[in-house]
Amino acid sequence: MVDLRSLAKFTQFAVTEPVAGVVHVEINRPRALNSFSTTTWTQYGDLLAALDAAEPPVRAIVLSGAGPHFTAGLNLKEAVGEFEALPSRAAQRAAQLYASTRAFQAAISTAARIRPPVIAVAHGVCYGLAIDIMVACAVRIAAADARLSIKEIQVGFAADIGTLQRIGRLTGNQSAVAELALTGRDFGATEAADLGLVSAVHDTKEAAVTAALELATAIAKASPPAIYGTKRALVEMTEEAVPVDTGLDRIAKYNSRAIDASVVDGLRKRASRL
Repeated sequence: MVDLRSLAKFTQFAVTEPVAGVVHVEINRPRALNSFSTTTWTQYGDLLAALDAAEPPVRAIVLSGAGPHFTAGLNLKEAVGEFEALPSRAAQRAAQLYASTRAFQAAISTAARIRPPVIAVAHGVCYGLAIDIMVACAVRIAAADARLSIKEIQVGFAADIGTLQRIGRLTGNQSAVAELALTGRDFGATEAADLGLVSAVHDTKEAAVTAALELATAIAKASPPAIYGTKRALVEMTEEAVPVDTGLDRIAKYNSRAIDASVVDGLRKRASRL
């Protein structure tokens, strides 16, 4: 079991291990609609990295929000204060904002970089940063009440934490993505499923979380090297857009190191049942 006490410092999140090897992370700021401050996104990246390094190994992670909403995105009140504190000189202001944005991007991209797959559960309000978070995850499912929006354009800036870079590759529908990004309009779980942004829609948040935990439990039955290698190969094709032959070469090298006596023994047992 994961040492949950060591994760208590991540105060913006609630972390449980409902099944051995499966961790449920909840964004735990329900009074603020689970919106993200700098502390929240910093802790998010560090928490996922800690789970990646945990022993015994975490095999799958479910991500949801405490209460009815996944996340309303960036906490605008806190963001205004941070913007107002930036240097007045244009060059210094731009340099500081660039550095902060790159750190923010890296934290949210942690879900794509770590070895365990992250399953995001969209429910209630899922605005702005919520989409950035979702598209960095390996699997996305939704509750029927999910209200999604690439909201940033309505606030006055271009989305800059990952949505515009990932969503077109994930859905394969650049026209629909452009419409959503350029208008910032709300769209529901059914439209998200039709677009290919989520793979399943469930009646309620509770049903969606249950389905995500069941999926994570099914994934966790495989060995960590098999899970991690599969996720890594998928990420290479979407995040890095590597050529197919490069991907084939990389997975061949990975399996040449990962396949050991335990894998052969498992193959032998399966073969004996045929």
